[in-house]
Parts: sequence; structure tokens; C-alpha cells
Amino acid sequence: LFVQMRFQRGARGLAPNAPVELLGLKLGRVVSVDLDHDAAAHQFPVVVGALVYPQRFTGLLNRMVPTGANAADMRERHVAFMRALVEEGVRAKTRTVNLITGQVAVSLEVDPAARKATIDPAARPIVVPTAPAAITTSPRGARRASRRPCPSDERASMPVARRPCSS
Repeated sequence: LFVQMRFQRGARGLAPNAPVELLGLKLGRVVSVDLDHDAAAHQFPVVVGALVYPQRFTGLLNRMVPTGANAADMRERHVAFMRALVEEGVRAKTRTVNLITGQVAVSLEVDPAARKATIDPAARPIVVPTAPAAITTSPRGARRASRRPCPSDERASMPVARRPCSS
């Protein structure tokens, strides 16, 4: 099922083939990343296209949406599944998956503060609502600990790669 998401605050590091995850489990992959122009709001939202495979969660799909018999019904079931997720508060967010490379994924997560939304089943592509990504911070004190000064005699006795403090 092809879906589209519009991120208003950018999506730095997001690229084709990045994973699309549902609560941390792979649901699909990003196939396109493009810019749009919203002249009225003076913004340039990032438009992300993705292929999602609801059948990867067969048990959840069967519980949330009745079974269909043919291919047309299968698409309808997948759209109904995505609609049910959105109505439960699931929103698309960007999330950093690798701090070293800067790789980003699309994460479908429950957002308790999300406004009510739904999906238009007749739309092509299906548009999944988005929410701003949470700001991630380092563990408390990690930055402070990494800059702790060392007594010169302690540093001299340690190999450079193992020194626990900065110079």
C-alpha cells in the first residue's frame, strides 16, 4: 500500500529505503523524499512516499479489520487498517536510528496529544497524518561526565583511547 506523509519541520537524514516502523517493528520502507511549497503558509514541507505492508502484522490486521476475499478487498482491508491506526492516535514522525551516520526512519507511533484525524479511503495515495518528532537528548549527566577534567598523573598512565575524561 503506497502512503504519503507531509512533514512540516523537515526530515534531515531521511532517504529512500529508510525503514518505516510501527511501534518499533518494520512495516515498510520509504520510496521517495521530495519538497513541496505551501505558498499560503510560506513553508516547504517534506513529502515522503512509502510502501507499507500491513500483512506483516496479520494477527493485528485480522483483529482490526474483517477478512476480504479478493485483491480489491485486500487493498480495502489495508486502507481500513491504516485508518484504524490513525483513528487510534497513530501519527508518523521522523526518528534518528543511527547517531553516527545520521540515518533517519519514519516511525508510526501513538501520539496521546494528537488531534482527531482519519484517512480518506478514496484518496490515492493514502495520506497519513504526521506529528513533530520528539527532541532527543543525551542521558542525564553523560555530557558532563565526558568533559570531566583528569588529574595529569591519572591521564599519563592511561592509553589515549581509554582516557575517561577530556583534556
